[in-house]
Formats: sequence, C-alpha cells, structure tokens
Amino acid sequence: MVTKKIINSKKVYITEKHHHNLIPWAQLRQGIKNNELLVLSLDHHTDIYVPFQRFAKDSQGNYDPQIAIVEINKMDFNNIKTIENAIPNLRNDEHIETALRADIIYKFFIIAYKYQNDQPLSNEQTKYTAAFSPQLGNFNTSIPIPIRPYTYPDADIYIPENNCFVGCPGPHVDRCVIPHFNQCIESIFLNDQLDIMGQMSPSLIKNGKFSNKYILDIDLDYFHTTQSIHPKNTDTFYRLIKNAEIITITKEADFIAMWREEHDSSLNVNDLVAEILIHIKNATT
Repeated sequence: MVTKKIINSKKVYITEKHHHNLIPWAQLRQGIKNNELLVLSLDHHTDIYVPFQRFAKDSQGNYDPQIAIVEINKMDFNNIKTIENAIPNLRNDEHIETALRADIIYKFFIIAYKYQNDQPLSNEQTKYTAAFSPQLGNFNTSIPIPIRPYTYPDADIYIPENNCFVGCPGPHVDRCVIPHFNQCIESIFLNDQLDIMGQMSPSLIKNGKFSNKYILDIDLDYFHTTQSIHPKNTDTFYRLIKNAEIITITKEADFIAMWREEHDSSLNVNDLVAEILIHIKNATT
C-alpha cells in the first residue's frame, strides 16, 4: 500500500491511490504536538469530496453524514492500525476532508487544473459578485472590477485560480492547454501560485515560503506530458522539495493512461516516478 524510500535523509512515500497517503501523513502527525501540519498538494483534481462518500450509505442508498462521523471517530493518528482500517472504505478523492476531520492535517494548499476561481473566493470578489451579478438581477456597475492583491476569509482548504499558463496573452483557448501543462513545475508558474496562496493565508505563507511544517504531496496525474516533468527552471520546485518534512507521491496509473491517450503517448507512470525521485535527489544533494 505504501512504499518508503529515503533519499539523502528525505523520507519519500509512494502509493498507488491518493487516500493511501493518510498513513504516512498520520505517522508524521504523531510527532507534532499541536496540529499545525500543512499539505501542499500538486494534483490534476482537487480531491475534496466528503469523507466515506461511497461507504456511508443509509438503507435507501443515500449518503449519511452520521455514518461518516462514526467512521472518522474511529481514526486515531496515534494508532496507525485505525488509519489502515479506514483505507478500504475510502476512495482516492476523499482523503483531504478526511485528513482535516480526523485532525491529521491542519490546512491544505492545492494547485489543481481548471480551477477558474479561488477557493475560498476573496472578500473583494465576493463583494463585486454580490453587486454585479446579472444572473441574480444585480447590475451595480459603480463597483470596479477588483484586481490583486486580494484579502481572504480563513479556510481549511486553499485553492488558487489556475486558468492558464503564466504569460498567456489571452484569450485562453485550446492551444493554451499543452503550454499550461508543460509549465506545471516551472518556477514562474509555482511562484505565481504561491503568491496567490500568500494572499490567501499571509500568516502561513510569506514570500513563497511556508511558516509551518508541511508535506509536499504529488499526484502524478498532475503531469500530462513528458516535457512537464522536465522544467527549465527548478529553483522553486527544489526549494519546496528541500523544505518539506516528507514527500508523498501517488501514481494514479488510470489517469496517467488517460493522459497518454489524450495528450502524450510517451507518458509512463514508472518514468514519472523515476524522474520525481531524480528531482528529489538533486534538490537534496
């Protein structure tokens, strides 16, 4: 379920499915007295479904949050067996909310594709939307369109907007897709996402650096092309690797197979794993 490697003293955990990462996350949590542990997740998807969504069903087959609460209460990060017991009842897109509710992780920062608006929405955007929203019958044009920097409400999950590659002159159309994918771990792109995250939570991220201990979590379906795993500038990615407490890597081979069909026939799970491990070795040498 979990394969552990140590590369230049950096602990790296490789899993088949994303929710399996709850095991190494819980192990790390054991050594942290007050839960201030963060996760920076690089993923195609946001993976923020409710815990035990497919398992916690009532007699009518509907999701029952009370059943989910019972299952979450069984999970104790100090007893890894309880985490392992929960894994079969979870799916690969339920681990984030589960980790939050089980007190394993304090907050998540997620870089994901096709997320057109920040989550949570900024205070400025919320105010503008309320004042000018034709679909709701609001046509107040006296409020200017907000521009960054923004301020944000507190949240457990932060997802910055990610509409296109940095430097796109617009409009965002089909020809932007591959350049966007290829930029996924380039410093210019990661710096842009971290800048937004710093606006979202200035107490936890300043100048692109986390103030709390964090896990770097990499779902390989974040990479859609072979070129995307070979950035021209690795400075920011290597800093994120070097400063992370641990690194978790999830294969999600089914999605890689989809990207191979849709975007790049040379894409391969084993090659992606090998390249990530090389990056970790280079970053920590």
